[in-house]
Amino acid sequence: MLSVSQLWIYPIKSCRGILLDNVELDKMGFKNDRRMMVVDKNGDFITQRTHPKMALIDVEISEKNLFISSKDFSKISFPLYPTPLNFLKTKVWEDYCDSFSFSELANQWFSDFLEIKCSLVFMPETTQRMVEENYNSTQAITSFTDGFPILIATQSSLDFLNEKLEQKIEMKRFRPNLVIEGTLPFEEDTWKLIKIGDISIQIVKPCSRCVITTIDTETAISGKEPLLSLSKFRKFENKIKFAQNAIHLQHNGFITLNSEVLILN
Repeated sequence: MLSVSQLWIYPIKSCRGILLDNVELDKMGFKNDRRMMVVDKNGDFITQRTHPKMALIDVEISEKNLFISSKDFSKISFPLYPTPLNFLKTKVWEDYCDSFSFSELANQWFSDFLEIKCSLVFMPETTQRMVEENYNSTQAITSFTDGFPILIATQSSLDFLNEKLEQKIEMKRFRPNLVIEGTLPFEEDTWKLIKIGDISIQIVKPCSRCVITTIDTETAISGKEPLLSLSKFRKFENKIKFAQNAIHLQHNGFITLNSEVLILN
């Protein structure tokens, strides 16, 4: 039987994720997933690609608040669903998004930690960031993700990769939302539609991997792996692929750890 083995959200883009026992879905994907993002003074998004230290930022959530902290930096908190201070246009990849800043405390914390003038912004419900047109037959929207609402990985694919590495890595290097166990390695390449409980999920595109996967989540130091090994057997169209981008077809509901996963197509 195929089943759900991990569920992740990343409330702040490129900061550490939160492992959950169950997740609620909304129109943008997993609830609270990448609704916040750090931007520079021009409104352009900031990630581990240019600031690897973001891999060291812990994020926690409670019913009403979000907490951030890191070693040698104090923990601060602010509302999970904040009140806007300043509305601004922000940019993530080629998309311009209506956002707002909401916490001078958070802005200062990130500016001090990253040693660059920056702000933490939130994407309101009114923002409609469309998924890439070529893969968007359902008019799906997404948050501050790299382009799709959900990223799916399988444990067997990671296990297969780890057999080729001198030092094994954890799944969190790939920052998935949903991890499935019980498959053959890279069986997910063949899927088009899966169902978990009442939630149908369309598999639309393999995920191209970048330097973030090479950043050690405990030290923020970048190496050559896993991209070097993946390039030898997972390079297609000059891009290294691992995990699958996906779109959820029901915008309300829950996915629970250990739930059965059905392959419909």
